[in-house]
Amino acid sequence: YDYLIVIFGGIFSSMAYNLLSNIFRSIGDAKTPLYFLVMACVMNIVLDILFIAVFGMGVEGAGYATVLSQIFSAVACVVYIWKKIPVLRLTKADLVATKQNIREHCRISFPMAFQASIIAIGTIMVQIALNQLGPTSVAAHTAAQKIDQLAILPMMSFGVTMATYSAQNYGAKKYDRIWLGVRECIKLSLTFAIVVGIILNLFSPILIRAFVGEGHEDVVELGRLFFLTNGTTYSFLSLLFIYRYTLQGVGKTFTPTLAGIMELIMRSVAAVVLSNMYGFVGATVANPMAWFGSMVPLMIAYYIFKNKVQHGVEQ
Repeated sequence: YDYLIVIFGGIFSSMAYNLLSNIFRSIGDAKTPLYFLVMACVMNIVLDILFIAVFGMGVEGAGYATVLSQIFSAVACVVYIWKKIPVLRLTKADLVATKQNIREHCRISFPMAFQASIIAIGTIMVQIALNQLGPTSVAAHTAAQKIDQLAILPMMSFGVTMATYSAQNYGAKKYDRIWLGVRECIKLSLTFAIVVGIILNLFSPILIRAFVGEGHEDVVELGRLFFLTNGTTYSFLSLLFIYRYTLQGVGKTFTPTLAGIMELIMRSVAAVVLSNMYGFVGATVANPMAWFGSMVPLMIAYYIFKNKVQHGVEQ
């Protein structure tokens, strides 16, 4: 509770850093915000030790360390922009909000925020289904999910890259670069998805034991089943990220929002229904079903958009 109060109290620092880091990425600079993030992480670790071990502030101290490191990264971004990127310096005229700008920002940002909420809600539904299966299932899923999240991050990064890339080229009317970028990104992301899926299926017992220790073979076996159903279907997720973020990058937000709703429904229904029928395996199938069900309409929408642009119907 104390930790959350501090984190929510300083949430604007996180918002500021995310806003500024994405501004950097929008002009093609992905390295600078990464450098500031690394420095903030180091600062966070040092402050954690100082506040918790030295000052004895407990979890509240961890919260203050996180907020202060986020403030540092946000301020560093502002200073860098002011000194190095004159074109991004705000003037008094830039601070005047217009209805058109507000409407355009809301049209693009709300569906993306809604998408993040949908994923969180779906995860909660899966967790509820797992809680009914007992502590062994919960332990296996918790350990496997930590590894799963690390595996998914690069695939998500490919998608986020396409959002910036497609937005830049759509604005410059360089449409052929969008199609080329999507094609090449699909090759890279699919290759990564297949390779990491194979690795996780081969070495999942070792990885799960690193989290739960020896003597928990029932947990290890369930963790192996998790990657058997999820790791082998990462290709669906890799395509989902690329098509979703590409469409969002060119301002097409309806289909990603609709696909997100479908993802939530399929994940929730599959988790509740299939877990009752097939136990732990049924619950783990919820993710692949949601990925596939969301990926299909996104892929269709992308190729419809591409066809319209190529035939001059949409510019």
